[in-house]
Amino acid sequence: FGCVGVINKDKKLIGIITDGDLRRNMNKNLIKKFIEVQTKLLAPFIPHVSEEIWSEIKGNSIQKEKWPEIKNVDEHINLYEDYIKNVIKDIETVKKLVKDKKMTGIKIFIAENWKFEVLKQKNIKSFLEKHIDKKLFGFAMKMIKKIKGSKILPKDDQFKILKDSINFIEKDTGLKIEILDADKSNDKKAILSTPVKPGILIW
Repeated sequence: FGCVGVINKDKKLIGIITDGDLRRNMNKNLIKKFIEVQTKLLAPFIPHVSEEIWSEIKGNSIQKEKWPEIKNVDEHINLYEDYIKNVIKDIETVKKLVKDKKMTGIKIFIAENWKFEVLKQKNIKSFLEKHIDKKLFGFAMKMIKKIKGSKILPKDDQFKILKDSINFIEKDTGLKIEILDADKSNDKKAILSTPVKPGILIW
């Protein structure tokens, strides 16, 4: 079942990268490496198909190849991927809730600066008293308790990842995407955003 999930994910990605601009910007060496590794991983389960693919791309038998080795893994890459997957998942959840409403686009609100900064503080209560409205104090404490200890991407990184992935997200969701700073908005979804869960507004 895990293999099926990976294959379906790849089909979606392949469908997206066939767009002209994205296809031209693809790293050919990376794609080639990806195909080679995936073919090796699938060989025990679909040996005949894997053998055919391998002979086409390498000109010899996959039976002579070694199992792929895991080298140094950049943990940030996993964080980035999980972040995008969670954003898309949240968008799909919101779409289901407003399924009877005509949808044009999506606003994604990256949380306010104080929500990132408060997690670094030793005296949280003092920090909150100086930086937020008293009406938000209860929400802030609940948010901190819920996400304390989580691996959190810096705000700038979240903006960059979303901007880099905007074509992917638009293709996947079928909606126009706007990426906004919650510090510059009074929208309820902006106020409810957190460092691990951007606010999602469908309009």
